[in-house]
Amino acid sequence: MAKQIGAPRKQKGKIPAVKWLIFITSLALYCHLSILARFVAYLPLEPLGLGATTETIFTEPKQPKSKPHSHATIGRDVIVYLAQFGQHSSYGNQTDGRNSITGATKLNRSLNTLYSNYLNRFPCDVIVFYGEDDSPSHDMLRILQQGRPRLRFHQLNDTWWSLPHGLRAEDRKNWKQPAYSIGYRHMIQWYAVRIWPFLTKRGYTHVMRMDDDSYIYSVIQYNMFEYMRQNDKRYAFRQPCIENNVGVGFFEIIDEFLSNLTSGVVDPTNLDTYHSSPKLGFYNNFFIADISFFMAPPVSTLLNVIDESKQIYEQRTNDLIIQSLLVRLFLSPEQVLWIRDFTYEHTTLVGGVWREKGCLQNGGISRGIGSHSDAEWKQIQDAYERRFSHNPLCVTKKAVRKAWHVGAGDIAQCEDPNGECAKGLQYFSTKPPQFDEQNDVIPWHSSVAGVHAGSAFHRR
Repeated sequence: MAKQIGAPRKQKGKIPAVKWLIFITSLALYCHLSILARFVAYLPLEPLGLGATTETIFTEPKQPKSKPHSHATIGRDVIVYLAQFGQHSSYGNQTDGRNSITGATKLNRSLNTLYSNYLNRFPCDVIVFYGEDDSPSHDMLRILQQGRPRLRFHQLNDTWWSLPHGLRAEDRKNWKQPAYSIGYRHMIQWYAVRIWPFLTKRGYTHVMRMDDDSYIYSVIQYNMFEYMRQNDKRYAFRQPCIENNVGVGFFEIIDEFLSNLTSGVVDPTNLDTYHSSPKLGFYNNFFIADISFFMAPPVSTLLNVIDESKQIYEQRTNDLIIQSLLVRLFLSPEQVLWIRDFTYEHTTLVGGVWREKGCLQNGGISRGIGSHSDAEWKQIQDAYERRFSHNPLCVTKKAVRKAWHVGAGDIAQCEDPNGECAKGLQYFSTKPPQFDEQNDVIPWHSSVAGVHAGSAFHRR
């Protein structure tokens, strides 16, 4: 048969050009995807995308999109709680006046006031932590989360919630104030030492603390995190106090550390105010902090010294005095802010087997400057005292009335202009800077309705 003119010739052992093109394209695509996968694997985690952990985090209910009222970057700021959902590990079953209360009840109240008076205007992440010894039901967590955007729950595992090396739980009977539980001392260590690296690893730069019995009773009309950043404030508090429960040997540890620092690391004025009022503290059930301050030397170095001393566990030296001392020593007074423009309550009640159960022990309500009239403030004070009128023994722990506070004497004494507390506070900036800068009275906000039903807190 004659060969057809122009017919292609068969080439044995060679791959057609089209197949070569397909092969090269596939190889290039594979390499591209492989490199992309490796890149994605090293991307930083989102603040709430905590990866493979043992935490309990539920998908939040879908919320309508709303434009934030500030320029804050999502994920930089976080509000934290450390909650106990049942009875308190140290105080046992608690009562507030005549009413029995649980940790979950208090937390729900606190979240109501937080969202109503702040977060609905200036949203940010909220994480409720809890220890391994207090696991709430999934139903309880879902109820608490309902209608509260960006609220998460995280159980602290043994990495963050454990005794330091060399300490045993059975030795607690030999520690100072053994009635305070191991969990209570874990709480101190968490807020004094461990929270800073935990939040840093998750991309946060600023943190605000609330307790499950912290209540914000008036509207906050600005983003507090943004205010801190814009005004070069690195730490803020709401209530000052004098802390007398300091472990034996604690100040000696601090003095030895300071003596070994290079001259000039601590401002001489800060040293003078520390030595003149060493027990001045910031009631840190509410604070706002620049996390990087606690993560850098010499602050982080001193924190490590305190942690290794085991003062937190053996002497029950608390996070209040530790945190306050670090701020007072290593920040200039201009970087510390006393926020006074919203009304705030944190009341610690007597619990356990004490006869004064349900009576006032520490804290109280601090009046927000411009938040309500004098007549209304008197109503609030009256109502606060009535909460403890059920028990005649509460007379021995009667609330102290002041112009800007009603509650226990640990905070009330700070209004004495000649006292140790006031002398130390004079160096810090306040918001508002001057009391006469807020002449407009802000009505007592309706969000407190139901928190203390039947009292001046309940407005119709």
